[in-house]
Amino acid sequence: PAFAGAIADLGVPAHLKRPTLFLPPSASSGGSDGGVPNWFPSLFRTIVSQQLASAAADTIHAKCIEAYTSKKDGKITADLVLNAKYAERKVEGEGEGLKQFVNGARPGLSRSKREYVQSLAEHFSDPERLKDVDLSDLSEEELSERLTAVKGLGEWSVEMFKIFKLRRPDVFSVGDLAVRKGTALILGHKADKFESSKGKKELKELAEKFSPYRSLVCMLAYERWDQEKPKRK
Repeated sequence: PAFAGAIADLGVPAHLKRPTLFLPPSASSGGSDGGVPNWFPSLFRTIVSQQLASAAADTIHAKCIEAYTSKKDGKITADLVLNAKYAERKVEGEGEGLKQFVNGARPGLSRSKREYVQSLAEHFSDPERLKDVDLSDLSEEELSERLTAVKGLGEWSVEMFKIFKLRRPDVFSVGDLAVRKGTALILGHKADKFESSKGKKELKELAEKFSPYRSLVCMLAYERWDQEKPKRK
């Protein structure tokens, strides 16, 4: 009843209003290689965007595309990442830390993210791992196992990929702060209800009741938590 009321109060989640959400997963995967959807660009962006605000993520992703492809709208590939010329050096007036350069450009990648996208490229170049694999055909377990083997792709990143790129309907991300807090508010609790280890376990068990539509619950939780933004400032 609480979630039915949330739909009535919040309306259709914004994520569900996007026309592309109802297209086959390959429609937003970055094209295809030999008939197999090419998921590399989406996962590349996932890594580059981690722990960044939306605007900053867009800016750095655009700089990365230009650095790797020499074009503002170029197509990123595993080969381009593996064959890029990398360097790190100090920049005058910017402290003692080493700055990362890709093909002579400075896109704003940290050393760890540079290593993560290289790991992703290695996996997508290996037939034993992700090369020529249609991720949309894999089971939940195998998909998680293969993707979390890539440096920098944790369970949360994989869950977001499942929901927003593969558009799988039954994914619930207990590790997502907005999902935990939004769900708590929808259920009439304080926002921190599910923040403890015990609370997260309770939430995970509770979410089982909404299978096979747990992705929708996540989207409702996002909408509800977004309503709190003015109060959080």
